[in-house]
Amino acid sequence: MIGIAHSSEDLIILEAECRVSPRKSFEKWREVVESTSYPWLSKELNILPELKSIVRSQTENQLRQMEVEAIQNTRILQDNEHRYLQLMELSPVGFFTVIHGRIIYCNSEAAQQLG
Repeated sequence: MIGIAHSSEDLIILEAECRVSPRKSFEKWREVVESTSYPWLSKELNILPELKSIVRSQTENQLRQMEVEAIQNTRILQDNEHRYLQLMELSPVGFFTVIHGRIIYCNSEAAQQLG
């Protein structure tokens, strides 16, 4: 008789007179199922190269699409960075970037204010 546990306290009966806890049931199931698949048919084996080709082709297409997207995203990021720097440079407000107590960037307005 085979049963399924509904809680961690339930016991699973996999075979008559053999009780297995829920945590051990997978090991018992694996013993029963392991090496029980049917052998491959020749028509299945013959189609494997075509299946491999299809998977490889789709994977390569996806890779190319991702590379194109990465290039586009890099360009967009560079354009945004350029526009941001132009905005900072042309701003009538002084901007500083300070890291560890050192000014690493200031726009022209900030440079005029500092002298």
